[in-house]
Amino acid sequence: MSVWTDFLVALPEAEQGRGYRRITRGDVLALGEQDGQDTPAKVLVAAYAWGTGPWGFLVARRSRVFRDNEPLDILARLTDALDRQAASGPEAAYRSLLRRNENWLQHLGPSFFTKALYFGGAGALILDRFVAIALNHIEGWGLSTTGPWRSAAEYERWLRYATAQAETSSRIEGREIRPDAVELALFRYGRRIARL
Repeated sequence: MSVWTDFLVALPEAEQGRGYRRITRGDVLALGEQDGQDTPAKVLVAAYAWGTGPWGFLVARRSRVFRDNEPLDILARLTDALDRQAASGPEAAYRSLLRRNENWLQHLGPSFFTKALYFGGAGALILDRFVAIALNHIEGWGLSTTGPWRSAAEYERWLRYATAQAETSSRIEGREIRPDAVELALFRYGRRIARL
């Protein structure tokens, strides 16, 4: 499993020093583009590091997925989910990772498995509490703001919404706006609302 974390030491040192590293969205996207047998597991580690951010107190909680699942199961299930995503779309991958489905992993909920799907292949988008907060505030969706989002239909609705918003924005702006730009904008908006 240490091969899944080797990339972390190559990341630039964070401002606070003391061995902390800085990881960006771009770093995780670049990792997901690598071709390697362990790439899906590395992407999950990177997504956890990126998604947890500077809140070190959450590391123990986040690490439970690696503690309570067999490494070979983690790799096999993530690989299968990404294969499903490539063959049948992100909705199929999402559905397979939901609780008690074929690729479910203990302690890995939609907030982080959508990060792994997004960084691991085209078409998926992140759905986390900040996106849910923004969708509720802007569109009145009524999503849980703490997750988990157990319905694949909610995720499918989110993907359709982001795609439609990106297409509309592209027409208005006269340049391509991707659905993940919509996700990032909603994430930032939802995080701002959560801080009020």
